[in-house]
Amino acid sequence: MTDYTDLEFAADQIRKDKISIQQFAKNIDSQGKREQILEQLHNRLSDRTFISERSLYCSLIKEFNCKESLPILWEMIGRDETKGRRGSLVYAMENMNPIDYLEKLVDLAIVDNYEVLCNAIGVIDGIEGFIDQMILSNCRNKIINALAKPMPEWRRAALELLLEEFQE
Repeated sequence: MTDYTDLEFAADQIRKDKISIQQFAKNIDSQGKREQILEQLHNRLSDRTFISERSLYCSLIKEFNCKESLPILWEMIGRDETKGRRGSLVYAMENMNPIDYLEKLVDLAIVDNYEVLCNAIGVIDGIEGFIDQMILSNCRNKIINALAKPMPEWRRAALELLLEEFQE
């Protein structure tokens, strides 16, 4: 019998398009192994041995939509080793409503690469709930200050759109 709840086996099957990420998550939930698999994902995400698997693990974390993953994702974003390869880490947050990390997301949009910028804007756009006026003001000011400096046109256009999100 095929065990699609085993992370290593399932990751191989996902890469070969024999099972979808959604089906894997469904199998894990039906077996009651979500916490166990999330712990494995968190461990592997931060383990350099599995660096080539990070995008896949981020996609799995996104599918599980577990806010407990946010500190791990942010810890990974803060590592120098992920510089230039943080897009999937931000992408994994998309459905987690990381409202407490709004300013950090704005910082990433301002300074990181195109993929991170696009993913950060997507995550920010999906944030719901009350946001303190001080945080909104800080976000606006960060973007306004960034826009006052020279930057590529693609970043300028994106930040101007982002600024509109924070207008009162």
